[in-house]
Amino acid sequence: HWDLDGDLSSSTGAEELILSAFAGVEESLRFASTDIDGEEATYAVVARGNALTVRHGLGANGGGSYLNNYTLVMDVRFPEVGDWISLYQTTSCQNGAGSTNPLACGNDGDWFLRGDGAIGISGNYGGAVTEDRWHRLALVVNSTTGTYTSYIDGIEVQQNTGAVTVDGRFSIYSAGAAVDWFLLFADESGDAGAPSEMGPTHLNAIQIRDAALCAGEIALLGSVDDGPLETEALAGEACEGEPEIPGIPGIKEGPYLQWVTTGEITVMWETFSTSSGTVRYRRAGGDWQEASHPGEATIHEVRLEGFSAGENVEYSVRSTV
Repeated sequence: HWDLDGDLSSSTGAEELILSAFAGVEESLRFASTDIDGEEATYAVVARGNALTVRHGLGANGGGSYLNNYTLVMDVRFPEVGDWISLYQTTSCQNGAGSTNPLACGNDGDWFLRGDGAIGISGNYGGAVTEDRWHRLALVVNSTTGTYTSYIDGIEVQQNTGAVTVDGRFSIYSAGAAVDWFLLFADESGDAGAPSEMGPTHLNAIQIRDAALCAGEIALLGSVDDGPLETEALAGEACEGEPEIPGIPGIKEGPYLQWVTTGEITVMWETFSTSSGTVRYRRAGGDWQEASHPGEATIHEVRLEGFSAGENVEYSVRSTV
């Protein structure tokens, strides 16, 4: 786990992150501060064309020679959304010192932010990352089930089935090998001096776990607004159908837009257990507002009213017991 709290060191004993740049681009990373949900937070500004080497220190798993089952989580903000941005790359292009051109092997990224704000890979993208807003993104790679699953702020937004194989494309080099790292924000696209698909990116925290977390555990990690990224082990019972964690009903399906008219939006989702339902939403550039349905339920429906045609609205949902 790396907090990016003024330097590139790890808070859990792993090695420091290493900065490198696209050929012809100057290495550039600085630290800045911002307010996240009322708390001051420090983050790294990773310039366009720059990448970070992550020496994770995790051993092989999943029955192969590499790290085959893992969860990658990052608290991140994109000052510009409109072009492709690589989120990570599993194939090492660097030498044993962890330096030199991260694009030397001409390898494509393995998790992307698309220009419309969706994330994913191989033509399957989902969700909506908002420009200049903090998001907690998670990728779960599971060689046992063969699945590659992306989450935004604790909610599943896409999944590729049959995509993950033991020691295949999405495996990561393991500790103790000649190469024992992966890259953040690296990609092979673009010409020297004018890289594409590489940032700029604001990074508040990054972590990798040597297990494929389930949807319930990812939900427990929540969003950046829920507080700093958790580093402790998560409750395993969150994976056993209906979660048994007090106050956390677990989202079974959704959220999604059930009805959309000129002036109204109806947001629906389903939870594993009976719970309250609240939608937090805002118009573009406006203040956050909340709307709830009365009582408790497993099928939640909240109607938002008073919009104009063509208006952009972002939202998230919350259910509590």
